Amino acid sequence: MPFNLTKRFFQSILTIIILSSLSACSSTPSTPSEGKMIVLHEKDNKQATDIIVKTMLDEGYETKKVNDTQFIVFYDQQTFIMEPKMIQGGLSRIVVNRVVKIKPKYRHSPELQAMTTVLNRKLNFAKFSLIDHNKAGQIQASITFINETVSTEEIRQFMLWLDDSLASVRSMVAPEVLQMIDSPNAVSVQKP
Repeated sequence: MPFNLTKRFFQSILTIIILSSLSACSSTPSTPSEGKMIVLHEKDNKQATDIIVKTMLDEGYETKKVNDTQFIVFYDQQTFIMEPKMIQGGLSRIVVNRVVKIKPKYRHSPELQAMTTVLNRKLNFAKFSLIDHNKAGQIQASITFINETVSTEEIRQFMLWLDDSLASVRSMVAPEVLQMIDSPNAVSVQKP
């Protein structure tokens, strides 16, 4: 079945994402009312990773360090791969990745490539890419914060917002493309 990239289809995707983004922003408190503050003043990426992992574990989040600068948070039946990017005195961020497996027979599909390109052109809440020789799709977004301070509640709210946004995208992607994904609701990193 040919993959049809119609203007109306992508206008619908864009409208839903914008509306879900606006509602997610309005439901996220501007100042966290709960959660523990994580202070990362004068910390490099490795130190920030250690501090965030320890704090998330202390707060009851299922978290696992992957390497010196990356960790995984298992939350709400989803896996989030995170990596702090500290900029002292500026806007620091935590890069958050979700990964989905691509079925082997579709790894070089022009439809998959086209959908990735269109999503990147039309949506600005995340970057969509194919990785590892098209074995997986990667969705990358960032938690941005100032003064090298972020709370566990802000991280939690971001994970929920990202998951809701991706659910909106998933519901609007053509069925032909969704069938190319091994498990549209799962990521390639599994719990130990």
